[in-house]
Amino acid sequence: MSNFNKRAAAAALMTIILLFLTLMGGCSAGENRTETEKGIYCLKQNNVEIKTVEMENFGENAPASYLYTKLEISGLSDSSVQSRINSAISDKYIEIVETELPPYRGIYSAADPSAPKESEIVSMNAAGSFNNILSIMIICNVSRGGIHYTDIHTMNFDLNTGEEITLSQLFQYEGSCDVFNRAVGEKLDASGHRYGGGNVHDTSKEYLMLSAFKGIKDDQKFYLSDDGIHLVFDYTNPEFYLPAFVPYEINIGFDEAAEAVDLNAFDVSEESLFTDTEEKYLLVYGNEDRESSGKTAPEGKSNLHFSMHCTYPAGLPDAVKSKAEELDVFDDEFAAALKSEAASAPSYQYGLANDVSVNHIGKYYNVVHSVSYYRANFWGERVESFVYDTEGNPVEIADVFKEGADYESVIKKSIEEKLSKDFPDGNYEGYSLDEIYSGISFALDAYGMQIKTQPIKFTMESGGAEYESSASIFIPYEKFGCDQMTIFN
Repeated sequence: MSNFNKRAAAAALMTIILLFLTLMGGCSAGENRTETEKGIYCLKQNNVEIKTVEMENFGENAPASYLYTKLEISGLSDSSVQSRINSAISDKYIEIVETELPPYRGIYSAADPSAPKESEIVSMNAAGSFNNILSIMIICNVSRGGIHYTDIHTMNFDLNTGEEITLSQLFQYEGSCDVFNRAVGEKLDASGHRYGGGNVHDTSKEYLMLSAFKGIKDDQKFYLSDDGIHLVFDYTNPEFYLPAFVPYEINIGFDEAAEAVDLNAFDVSEESLFTDTEEKYLLVYGNEDRESSGKTAPEGKSNLHFSMHCTYPAGLPDAVKSKAEELDVFDDEFAAALKSEAASAPSYQYGLANDVSVNHIGKYYNVVHSVSYYRANFWGERVESFVYDTEGNPVEIADVFKEGADYESVIKKSIEEKLSKDFPDGNYEGYSLDEIYSGISFALDAYGMQIKTQPIKFTMESGGAEYESSASIFIPYEKFGCDQMTIFN
């Protein structure tokens, strides 16, 4: 396969992954519980290593452009379980590669099954890996005989035994399926894609319902990610017609499913299943409906652009909403200065954006405020974050750690490593490391802490142009030690 074809296939692969992965309630480090009366707030990461192997196609009828990837796992204490999972993955890979056309309704009349495949991508992704469950999503994307189709397969493994599990094995009680059916029905009703006659093969539609939703099947395709349970509806669900030959996916957030599922169903072993026994956790994002403040920026001109956005989940505590409103203000004075500059330099582009985003993660809210601007030969951005608990109380960085935890040295070392390439002498455009540290803000992410510095002047490698920006430093929770943090309690 030529390098050109591999690059083209890789670019297409990234697009597909982003399309289908659209990259999370209280638990205590050392305990097996991840659910509370209010929801699911954190999950225990599996200490498995996931290796992506690029496969070759040596067949006579190999597509002109292709990219095949297969996963291999390691890190399980029981090698027989590990081998069982890897063998099942390999068998599924062979099955997919050898499949001709997936049995979508109408696909045989739209495509010539004897036509060779023009391009094919088979990609495997570890969508979720926590609480002794490993979820794998496999996407097969093909251009053939004048059409394009996508087939999705899912595999969900119990890491205790290596056996595949069904969705019903996660159900908390007998009526759990009803909770899922209601949630799916509501989301389908909101979309309203019902077949009303006429041309059924309309690729502008994601799907059409040929009959009422019949409920989740015993062998329903699903996978877990760190933000919920994803149900994949395709040719195995006869009430769905998929004109573009692409499955339709519905995500049931963990907050929606908290009462119906038991994510600890396979976290039953008293001993670690992994060769790496360090306990690592991740925080779960909320899945609430999002609202917008609706404020708009002043109008600009042909070379002057203004924008402002403020979005947040429904049901915010008053203190958090007030903070978002405080930051959702357009800087009229700075905008006036840019307007004056733009009028005198019509060949340059100018702009100012004020963005506020609030997200719910674990038992906390992040309020992230970004002000960015660009002018002739210069651009700048300042990002600051504020953390609140779900009662609306502000959370300082010291509150995230247990007493005596040495988080400061971890953060300073991470800042040094991040900025060492641009500032090898340790002089950060006039700031010392202590001064940089004193100006940081932080937000909580699923797998780690996001640190933002005050704006620092940088010089671009190409051209030598300067810009000013807050540096962004991501620090995985395990660098601090999950047992040294309070956020998993």
